[in-house]
Amino acid sequence: MPTLHLVDLFYWLKDGQTTPVSAEDPLPTRTQSESLVKDTFTATGATLDQAVHTPESGKAIRLYFFGYSCGAGVDGVLAQLKLGGYNDGNPFDAQYLVAAGQPYARNIQGGKRFIQGGADGALSIVRSADQLVHVNYELEEVDP
Repeated sequence: MPTLHLVDLFYWLKDGQTTPVSAEDPLPTRTQSESLVKDTFTATGATLDQAVHTPESGKAIRLYFFGYSCGAGVDGVLAQLKLGGYNDGNPFDAQYLVAAGQPYARNIQGGKRFIQGGADGALSIVRSADQLVHVNYELEEVDP
């Protein structure tokens, strides 16, 4: 009986062909440009609709990851994200946060895809009440 190595069981799709994983031909890594922005924005105050990130003029946001968490003293707040030029400018995600530190995070399609807005479209958070919400995100600015 031939010896079977675990690496022989893994294959990936390359140029339309099933290719075995090997040291000479390893799994591809997700590539992103050097312009990937990873940041946290803190939404607070009476302005309930706030820009989280505004792209440079003429650029579009390509969003890969986002997450929310609550600040101290939160007693219930609806947090919604929207991206100019995507989903007709309406919120594309909404979470009701009820406890301090409550986390929620999402990779778009498991980190394999992204949401892209239109030129000059800002990523914004809309809160239902004046309560502290942190927004974490990973995005890049691209030509639309």
